[in-house]
Amino acid sequence: MADWVFTKLYKDVFADLTVDATEAKELHDKFEAANPPPDKLVSLRAMAFRIGSEFLSTDGNKDTDVAVLRAINAVVHALEKTCMLPKPIKDDSAFNDEALEDLYRQILTDGSVDQEESKELLTFFQSTPPPVSKLVSTRANAFRIGSEMLTEDKAHNVGILRAINVIVHTLEITLFKPKVYVCKVEPPPTMNVSKIGVNASIEKAVQHIWDLDVNRLTPGVDYGEFTHFFWYFISL
Repeated sequence: MADWVFTKLYKDVFADLTVDATEAKELHDKFEAANPPPDKLVSLRAMAFRIGSEFLSTDGNKDTDVAVLRAINAVVHALEKTCMLPKPIKDDSAFNDEALEDLYRQILTDGSVDQEESKELLTFFQSTPPPVSKLVSTRANAFRIGSEMLTEDKAHNVGILRAINVIVHTLEITLFKPKVYVCKVEPPPTMNVSKIGVNASIEKAVQHIWDLDVNRLTPGVDYGEFTHFFWYFISL
């Protein structure tokens, strides 16, 4: 499923700044149908923060801005629930909610995350991981505390969103793993021009490239956007 589909979905979700049960199910169904590969999960989560930042108020309306954070948290929750699994944790007895909240406040106070803070957060999650039963609340607390740091300055609030995104990213790479990925696009049969004809061969080639593109490849990264198509057709 192409990125524009999620762009529209996220914007629809953020339009009224609430995520009811119907929208939550739609998010789950979209992620499940899209079947994003593991290397797409980070960009899908970051996209939620980027698009969410567009809905922050310009007049310092804190109720609106808090609602934006709640909506982003709902999107992230749907993504984690649908596409990720908690990593096995050997010992969570040392986890300290209050210590983590203090670290969150330290990170979010100025709306930025420096290298030292990022390393400290990573070390915390690695050395004193929360139990699986507290993963959701551990992530949600970053949004809750972030909402306390919001001001009338939109640029500052965008910085808060970026800092929360770093916290969530660190939490996910440390405590979650992607679900086993199974590509749902079947490889095409061997295409032979002499047997099936030029038109049929090109049609199948185009469809296969499209299916691969929306499932697991990134134009301009995994292949050249035009040259790949050109040489694919020339080789038929």
